[in-house]
Amino acid sequence: MVLELIQDMEKALQNECYLGALMIALTLPDICGKAEYPKEKTTLRYIHWYNEYVGKHDINPDDDIQMPYLSGEVVNSLRNFIFHQGTPDINYQKQQPDHKKIEKFVLQITETNGIYSDACCENVFTDGCTYYANIGRLCFIIGKSAKGYYYKNQDKFDFINYKIQDMRIITKGR
Repeated sequence: MVLELIQDMEKALQNECYLGALMIALTLPDICGKAEYPKEKTTLRYIHWYNEYVGKHDINPDDDIQMPYLSGEVVNSLRNFIFHQGTPDINYQKQQPDHKKIEKFVLQITETNGIYSDACCENVFTDGCTYYANIGRLCFIIGKSAKGYYYKNQDKFDFINYKIQDMRIITKGR
């Protein structure tokens, strides 16, 4: 099911259904977190999985100024606000204290959706900043991380025990 979700996310991006793609991407750390940390509560497993498999690769340890980055706390907050309130606002009070706070998100759609179309911030020298996140990039990095994790840990996904039947194919032969 993880691979099917990633495939649907990629199709959504190709068809310019950016919010649908983002919502799928924001679901993947929860599913992978359930596989990696099955006994932890939803929020903790989401944050831990994201930080371990996505977030820690997005930090530049040589920066003198601790620039904002998409930690598990930030992405989990983004997921909660998008899914439950329909807005990309976040709870910036729950972010790590040693990094610049992200006060709000601006979700961007650009011509380039790959890894090299990075996010940027404004107001980085104030208490909180606006984070301009490329939807395609966010989907790309979460999708690649989830796919790699899935291939290495397929045996941990035994909790997914359903399938989707395409009745169009089944009834076509009648």
